Amino acid sequence: MERAVTLAEAPERSTPPWLFDAHFLLAEALRATNDRDKAIRHYQRFLETAPTDNAYRRDAQQALESLGAGKGR
Repeated sequence: MERAVTLAEAPERSTPPWLFDAHFLLAEALRATNDRDKAIRHYQRFLETAPTDNAYRRDAQQALESLGAGKGR
């Protein structure tokens, strides 16, 4: 998954429509394996790129708060 995100974000490629979902899923996997810094980075990237009405935005925000990277931190 991490490799797919890296390849999809290459400057010479157009952004695929699934990229924000990949950031969320990768963040979830990284959080489950206690890779806090990378999980935070991918949750933040998800929030930057996902549509404002995406069903998982709240989950990502809550995950960031639980990781100590929520609003105001």
